[in-house]
Amino acid sequence: MHKQKPTAGQIELLMSDWLANLREQGSFVHKNDKGAIRRKKTDNYSDYFTKGMSLTSMLDVLRNAREIAQGTVDSMTSVPVRVVLGGDGSATDGKTIVIATDYFDREDLSIGDKIDILTGYSVHEAAHINLTDMESTPEFIGSFPPAERETAMAVLNILEDERIEYLTGEERPGLMDFVATVKDFLWRRYEQAGSVNEKVTEPLPRFINTLLSAVRFPSMLTEEMVTENFQELMAIRKVLMPYPLSVEGVRIATKKIMEIMKDMVRKDLEEKQQQQNSQSQDGQQGQPGQGQGSPNGSPQKKPTAKEVNEAMKSALSSKQMQETLKAVNAAAPEQAQGTKDKAECLRTNNDGDKKYVDGDAEKITATGAGTGSISYMIRPKGNQTKYSRSYARIKSHVAAIRKALICHSQTREYELRGERNGRLDTNKLTSLRQGNRNIFTRQGEVTCEKASICILIDESGSMRGSRIEAARETAILIREAVKTIESLDLFIYGFGGNEMHLYQEGRKADRYALGSLVADGGTPTGEAMQIAYRKMARHSYPASLMLVITDGDPDRNSAVIEADAMLRKKGVIPVGIGIAGCRAVTRIFKENVVIDDLSQLAPQLGKITKKRLTKMMERHDSLA
Repeated sequence: MHKQKPTAGQIELLMSDWLANLREQGSFVHKNDKGAIRRKKTDNYSDYFTKGMSLTSMLDVLRNAREIAQGTVDSMTSVPVRVVLGGDGSATDGKTIVIATDYFDREDLSIGDKIDILTGYSVHEAAHINLTDMESTPEFIGSFPPAERETAMAVLNILEDERIEYLTGEERPGLMDFVATVKDFLWRRYEQAGSVNEKVTEPLPRFINTLLSAVRFPSMLTEEMVTENFQELMAIRKVLMPYPLSVEGVRIATKKIMEIMKDMVRKDLEEKQQQQNSQSQDGQQGQPGQGQGSPNGSPQKKPTAKEVNEAMKSALSSKQMQETLKAVNAAAPEQAQGTKDKAECLRTNNDGDKKYVDGDAEKITATGAGTGSISYMIRPKGNQTKYSRSYARIKSHVAAIRKALICHSQTREYELRGERNGRLDTNKLTSLRQGNRNIFTRQGEVTCEKASICILIDESGSMRGSRIEAARETAILIREAVKTIESLDLFIYGFGGNEMHLYQEGRKADRYALGSLVADGGTPTGEAMQIAYRKMARHSYPASLMLVITDGDPDRNSAVIEADAMLRKKGVIPVGIGIAGCRAVTRIFKENVVIDDLSQLAPQLGKITKKRLTKMMERHDSLA
């Protein structure tokens, strides 16, 4: 069975952009020319609000990334939508949008590029909320056989992404420059994943690559890809022209494309059976009584529906296909679908979907915990390698911090001589004749009330890289300094998205747990402060110091202000520690410190701890 070869004209037709979109950065996006904003392409499209800024000012803009994303989404949607940052994938469930931040630490991207990508992700996910019917998506995907659902979802996402971007380009052409930047960034990541056609040998994964290129990245389509999948591409073009601009139209097209893929499997089976029959005939040449078409003279059999379905199932479950689907998903922001993948991306609260760490997780109710979006307290498994590496960097500061804290927290005895009452000092009896009545000694004791230190670490996506490393080193420094001081209890928690991580509670801790600090999620700071207090109150003493280490604005400023006031009434002193120059803490914490140099975070926080404990730990003198 030979594939039809395309003519030069057919190749040119298939390699063109079927939607007549505009070329931008190697990608294609649609713009309504009548309302399009014309920008001169320089280094990035965000230069309209970063132009003329100093590097420090531009870094401040990036630190306020969540506000940029939230503002973009708010400008597009008519319903309240919460934006959180974190991870390496963007997705939405219609109420919350997760915006990827894995590119924040990439040195090959300028600050403007990062803002462009952030804004582009925000536009795309807001478009899903406006235009995608998410509630019925799981039912649609469920109509496919189980073995086909993952592939069908990938095909649907490819088509739906193009549909919503086309319609957004009609309504809001000025935003499409940002979408083009994201498409270019995602395609480059797709190439780097090693899943482009030359690295894949199986027909269906190669077909998925070709489909993605034809629909989403026409400039990336090669003549080799067109020639190999010519008949299939012609069939797809017929399905997609004119391009479906409704939810139902995209779903019908998805079903037809899945049938095209099944047709490829069917033809492959027929070709294999023909080859087997041909080999059998060659082996029986010269034997009498043999007819045409098969060794026994019977007509050529076609694959049964069962055989085709089994072959389809096998092809879709192959390692190459799974790797390709993973790469395809990474090359596109996701539309939420009500499946486990979406639950993981959005870190939902469903017990059936939640992956616990060593089976150790505590469900936290919303009562007394802000809006209650934090739902799980997880005890992470320790990472000795990372812990040891961080400890080696701060080891030289431990003794000094321990000494400073001991001086203000230990019990001390003392003796006063030459007193008028107390215990007789026999050495002073000879001075009694001279009229000296100060011949007594008194012994006293100074004690400090026991206290607690809570370190609350922001584990949102923007804390990746050097920031989370600095936070880890700081927590380890305090932990190592306090562990032998009996009058001080230490609590260490991390927060991001709807999870909190329990690293230490009082004297109970996996020594290496802090090696597992992560940066992936949103910034529910106010809720985390209240939950941390509730956890501490079960074990601790009234006097407590809470150090909140963060690098940006929380999801809700008001929640932090409310938590700060509430904790102070309970005897807890919260101190906002703004790292990497974050000044958001000055607006939301009554007491705050801004640290610009990450290398100084650990020693500086040691000094801050000493200073605050000195003020809050009451000292009692037995002679007073």
